Amino acid sequence: MTPILSGLGWTRIPLPYEPFHVNVYLLEEPDGWVVVDTGLDNAACRAAWISLLGGALSTKPILRIIVTHWHNDHLGLAGWLTERTGARILMSRQEFFLGALKSHKPVAIS
Repeated sequence: MTPILSGLGWTRIPLPYEPFHVNVYLLEEPDGWVVVDTGLDNAACRAAWISLLGGALSTKPILRIIVTHWHNDHLGLAGWLTERTGARILMSRQEFFLGALKSHKPVAIS
């Protein structure tokens, strides 16, 4: 993670296609982290997150994941990261349904 400002970090999660990374922003709150976007659901992205969770983000829990839009490189690992951390996913209802439609998986919203 590269610090940008106090309480704001940035990292790149690898992608297998151009631009070969997705920008992920990390906002530090007093009691934990807020993550903006997650990367694809693939082994390389999971490995990058495992490294972050065991390193730069290991001192505080991830509390929330903000998904900016439904593209797989932004939404893809949100579920996996939530299962690992217990973080809450925040995204618009429209983006949620677009992501569900594009994933071809049945979903429920509460």
